[in-house]
This record gives sequence, structure tokens and C-alpha cells, in this order.
Amino acid sequence: MNLSQLFITISCDNEGFKHKPNKYEVSDVTKRIRTSPPKTMTVSDFCGLIATGHTFISGCVIDPAANTLKADNTHNFCFFGLDIDNKEYQVTPSEMIEEVKAKLGVEPTIFYDTFSSTNEHRKFRLLYFFEKPIKDYQTFKKMYCQLKLLFPNLIDNSTSNPNRLWFATNKANSVRLNPNAKLLGNDFFERLNEVAPFDCGGGYKRKKDINYSECMAGEYEDIYQHVSFLKEKTHELAEYVIENVSICDYVELAGAELKDLGSYYTCACPFHGGDNESGFVIYKHSNSAFCFTKNCCAGDVISLCKIYENKNYFDAIRSLLSRFKLGVPMDYIDKQKLLALLQQGGN
Repeated sequence: MNLSQLFITISCDNEGFKHKPNKYEVSDVTKRIRTSPPKTMTVSDFCGLIATGHTFISGCVIDPAANTLKADNTHNFCFFGLDIDNKEYQVTPSEMIEEVKAKLGVEPTIFYDTFSSTNEHRKFRLLYFFEKPIKDYQTFKKMYCQLKLLFPNLIDNSTSNPNRLWFATNKANSVRLNPNAKLLGNDFFERLNEVAPFDCGGGYKRKKDINYSECMAGEYEDIYQHVSFLKEKTHELAEYVIENVSICDYVELAGAELKDLGSYYTCACPFHGGDNESGFVIYKHSNSAFCFTKNCCAGDVISLCKIYENKNYFDAIRSLLSRFKLGVPMDYIDKQKLLALLQQGGN
């Protein structure tokens, strides 16, 4: 199939920008996208819109008369995107493309540098197109939850929103249509379900057909056993743990011996007792891991803890806070319950 001549239907802005739209311009961009009918065009023409700074969304607006561009006012999503902007670890487009290909067996249809990309700090986007659009936004969001397990630092809350605005670029020469790409069909979703089974409670879901290793991380004092955390702050608390607990330290705690290969580490998977010394990979730029031997686990340090210690998502967070003796900002703690506990102790 000649991808350049493939027709897609998508909602996009009629106006192009030579700079990243500011917050005032974004309001106008959103209104134009919301109130304009979706456009049908070839993928080649879509590349031209990206190259001339036209903002777009992953799918189509349902009701142009609606007052806001909400997720439930979108459908027929024709691609998913990865937004690569990691200040701590630099990764090139070719490295990122290879990582996605290794995990999911697919290559991007389109990739391009963002408005703010520089030679010193490369920022780019990878767009992967489907054979058939995903019709409803709930299915689209579930897919992104699974993708976030595999690429935790590359998919934030805004990326996974079906109504997310995707800014284009002022670097026309960076826009590439990949001749090796294939459209994502049923085999892609089967692979995604295999390597990233999602637990509705959060994180990676244990597989019934995997004989997981017994936890050898050792006992620890639960220093937060009497502390209640605010449920509405769970996401922020999880990010705090991920930022402050080294995934390498946890994998070594599980008994692994890591080998540094530059942009990533390898070892035998300690979570199913593997013996392939290159079968488990930790990617430095995304601070995430993946078991290539049995696909027994993937994701950030919380997902690994959840799998290894057989805990739910929130208990895995508590375990990591205690194991690594992290101080928790008061913003994440239920102060009323803490005060009641202290008063009870005083009595």
C-alpha cells in the first residue's frame, strides 16, 4: 500500500503557525477545530499541514455546535502519538523508533520535530496510524493506559486525552513519512494486550500463566502504616515515587546484576527467574523496564513493585515509600486523619 495516498479524516485547524501557539492563541485554535467539519485528505497532504504549522487532534469532532471540545465529543481516532521530550536523558528518533518496534513490532507512519526542538535538546513526535479508526473515546483511552505502561515518561495525561491538541511544527524539513510503516490492525492490539495487560486499579496486571519469582527484596518497616494519603493526589504521589526511586536500585534489590550498555541496562529478568542476561532491559530515557523473554512485566518502578511483591497499585506505592525511606510532602497526606491519629495517640 502506498501510504502517501491513503485517505484519512481528521479535525484540524484551518490556520497554520510559524511558532508554538501561546495560551491565547490556543483558545482560538480550539474553537476553530471544534466548530469546523472534519477534513478528508491523503496522508501526504496531512504531512503538508504538519509542515506548515496546522494543529490537529487524533480523531474527529462529533458535534461542531457543542460549546467545548471534550473527549466525549470526539470519535474515529486514526492514530496514536508519542511525544518525546525528556530533559534528563536524550534519545534520538531512531533510538525511540527501535524501542517501540522491539516492544510492539510497529514503526511510525509519520515523525517530526516540534516547534521547540533544538540541536541541544531534541523534541519530536511519532504518529502511528490504524487500519481502521478507533470509534469511541473510551477504547482509545484504554489503549493509551496500556501504552503508558510501556512508555511511562512519554505519555502524560494530556497525551492520552482523546481531545488533546497536537501542535505541528515550523521545521518543514523534519516531517517524514516512513515508507516502512504498516497500518496498525488486529495483530497490533493483540500484541499490546499480550505485553501490557492493564489493571483497572492501576499499573501492570499479573499474568496467570507466568510463574513469578518469590519476592526476595527483604522485609521493611512500613513507616507510613498509620498515614492516610489523599486519593485525589494518587497521581502526583506516584510521580513523586517514580522521580525519587531509582528503577535500577529496585531491580538490583530483586537480585539482578545490571550491565550498562550506554542508553540502557540489561540483565536476566529477576521477576520470573530468567537466565537470559539480555532478556530484561531498563531504558534510561524513559526510566522504564521491559521483559523480552516472557513479557512478564513492563513499566515504571511502581509497576515492577506491584508485580514482584504481588500488591495492588497503591500498596506498591506505600512499599516503595517505606523501602527507600522517602519523606512525603504534606500536600499528599490527609491532614485531618493525621491530626485525629496524633490526638488519639496523645490520649
